Amino acid sequence: MISLSTPATNTAVPRAHAVTPMRKFQVGLFLGDVVVVALVVALGHVSRFGFKDPALGVTGVALPTGYALVSVLIAVAWLVLLRGLHAYREILLGTGTEEYARVLQASVSLFGVLAIGSYLFQVQLSRWYFVAVLPLGVALLLVWRWSARKVLLVRRAH
Repeated sequence: MISLSTPATNTAVPRAHAVTPMRKFQVGLFLGDVVVVALVVALGHVSRFGFKDPALGVTGVALPTGYALVSVLIAVAWLVLLRGLHAYREILLGTGTEEYARVLQASVSLFGVLAIGSYLFQVQLSRWYFVAVLPLGVALLLVWRWSARKVLLVRRAH
């Protein structure tokens, strides 16, 4: 007799794609970083320019783009650098200071490249990004990471 039911298949998710508690924590950590970076960059933009979008200048010449695009690009680059410097690696989370060092390294690297690039290409980038956004962003990212670490350690204890 021929069975009309479908054969049972292994529906288990491969280990590489399994959603583990640590993977959920890493995603939550990234989403928290997104919120912090977006908030800091937006606050920096609004506190410096209000709700206006002044044109970005290169030695007296206005470029066709404004600071809003620059703010978005800074936020995206910041998050890409955090990811690229492995700030979400499981082995770093919840132990030692390397996680914090990578957040600091990504932040300082980004703003170093911005400073050097704006100088070399004579882009008149607002110093407000360096005076307010960088220190506030680093401080809030580190506080966020510290808070998330406390949650992780409580979860590991149970």
